[in-house]
Amino acid sequence: MDIVDELERALARTGRTVAGTRPDQLGLRTPCPDWDVRALLNHIVGVNVFFGALVGGEGMPFQPGGAPPELIGDDYVGAYDRSVHVALDAYRAHGALQRVVHAPIGDLPGNVAVGINLVDNLGHGWDLARATDQDASIDDDLAEFALALAHQVVRDEFRNGQAFGAVVPVPEDAPMTDRLVAFLGRRP
Repeated sequence: MDIVDELERALARTGRTVAGTRPDQLGLRTPCPDWDVRALLNHIVGVNVFFGALVGGEGMPFQPGGAPPELIGDDYVGAYDRSVHVALDAYRAHGALQRVVHAPIGDLPGNVAVGINLVDNLGHGWDLARATDQDASIDDDLAEFALALAHQVVRDEFRNGQAFGAVVPVPEDAPMTDRLVAFLGRRP
């Protein structure tokens, strides 16, 4: 499987949830401590913009840690769509997946950055779906692909309760979506 094609699928999956989010839901709580729906949407957009800029060779567009700057304004769907194009254009550029990027967590090849972007996007897309009472299921093959990536890129120091929490035990025969989000620290 091509990792950028899988990222595109993940971004589309989350995009459907973003588009299904109503303005009156922006203040709702999410599974992410301290983040309401608006802050979660801003984070999702921010991750796409951040990694797109890094992999695109532009450097860090803003300082990481805490909340990104306000990126969504009054048009969170448009902001999300624009961030998708930023990320995908960067990852599809010649040599992008082999380029070493200088990220806050250390130097990474572009193919690792795209994996982090994919896992973060699907995990937070699930959070958004749960917060806004939408379908949170992820296609089994995409969830399985993301889970394999998550095992490679989610380190213990990332399990701070915001992006990823402690692994939640689930039965071995649990649906793939549940296994993915449980590994990311969510209760399915």
